[in-house]
Amino acid sequence: TRGTSSSDVNLVLSYVQVSVRGGRFITRLGMEQVRLLQDGKEHRILNCARESSAVSTGIVLDASGSMESYLDLARAAIHEFVKGGDPEDEFSLTLVRDRPKPEIGLSNDSAELRDRVSRISSGGGTALWDAIYLEAQQMKHARHPRRAMLVISDGGDNSSRYRSSEVRSFMRETDITIYVIGVHTGSSRIANAGRYVLKRLAEETGGRYFDAYSAKDFPRIMEKLDIRDQYVLAFSPNVTLDGKYHKIRIEVPPPVSGQRVSLSWRRGYYAPNARY
Repeated sequence: TRGTSSSDVNLVLSYVQVSVRGGRFITRLGMEQVRLLQDGKEHRILNCARESSAVSTGIVLDASGSMESYLDLARAAIHEFVKGGDPEDEFSLTLVRDRPKPEIGLSNDSAELRDRVSRISSGGGTALWDAIYLEAQQMKHARHPRRAMLVISDGGDNSSRYRSSEVRSFMRETDITIYVIGVHTGSSRIANAGRYVLKRLAEETGGRYFDAYSAKDFPRIMEKLDIRDQYVLAFSPNVTLDGKYHKIRIEVPPPVSGQRVSLSWRRGYYAPNARY
């Protein structure tokens, strides 16, 4: 997988973002500053390298009726997100409505994406989990090894065929890192539960979750939303080809640069199965 990947059971690559308060990325981090544990057992890190390369990103935009008052802000957030990208980045777009609506396939034509986003209107029901599942399927055709998903939604869902638990299980098997802007459009119990699941999805896949309570939160979120700068940690897991899920924990003892740090990493990976 991408967040923690293993094409060879003898070597696993774990991707981690390290930042300090305010969201600033730590630019100098050595192996001696990082502790990595698999299934509770510490493993020696063989290499630690900073990486910032082109990314394939699937955007899931909630354009259902409940997002009407926040749609302009969501559009602006996507424009800002695309503007700060690499020329080689590619994007796709799926809208959340009664049924997920694939709007744009994977392409590096950012101008087309911005134009299409500008013309989107809101309305109808919400099939959020179906849209995330559909976008993840589309990401299988991505050109770049690094794959991410940006979800902008209030967390509500009243039309999906897939359950949130099924989508969570499915995403653990992908190589996609999920970033979420959770928009608080009201005090709906369903939406609150949905945002909780979205937060868990972001954490489990090595991404980040941001709460947006009002319009003033969006500029702050976009300053912190960084999907490119990260470190790649290589280690030898010494696991059997059992096809099982192995948990990863990464620690950076404070302080780094005199400040406490925030870490984002994929929480585990599936080992290859010798039977296949």
